Amino acid sequence: ALMRGIVVHEVMERFVKDTVKDATSLTPGHLTGLTREILAGAVPWAEARILWLARMIRSAPEVVAGEIARRNLAQPAHYEVKGRAVINEPGFVLTARADRIDIDANGNALIYDYKTGQMSSPDQQKSFDLQLLLQAAMAERSAFDKLDPRHVVRAAFIGLGSNTKEVEAPLADMPTDVVWARFSTLIQRYLDETQPFTSR
Repeated sequence: ALMRGIVVHEVMERFVKDTVKDATSLTPGHLTGLTREILAGAVPWAEARILWLARMIRSAPEVVAGEIARRNLAQPAHYEVKGRAVINEPGFVLTARADRIDIDANGNALIYDYKTGQMSSPDQQKSFDLQLLLQAAMAERSAFDKLDPRHVVRAAFIGLGSNTKEVEAPLADMPTDVVWARFSTLIQRYLDETQPFTSR
């Protein structure tokens, strides 16, 4: 599962970069061709290559349709971007890696994360899976490499498994300032030696 995730991320990064340079390559054929090429070089098991390629062939039209819709909102600008933010008290460092950050015509950021497995619903994101919400808060605090502070107007998981839909982060319900304050409070409490917590 880990290798499949790594391979699919590489496929999507190369596919998006190719299609930014040449819009005519934004096709299911180019996506499956890249998948075949990368699988040949990265996956030593013939059975896995056949199965994973078959999955991409089935989902490629929907993946491309989703990508076309995303391009109508903004243009891809950054890939596999490392982020680092410090909570001064108690000196906790939060790190992240954004799969992709697009920038729209107004200079706003849109953050995407590729998922080959199950994606967290908006309610789950509000409760415990804060990945996208925290990345949005980090982007607005200039925590990502080579990215000035940006207002984040959208963040979403992009499904690349059996589900090729998008699941958006509930930014309207959980503004980044609220998310950051909540997370900062949580970390401060966790580092209090009198505060018990359940590992998860």
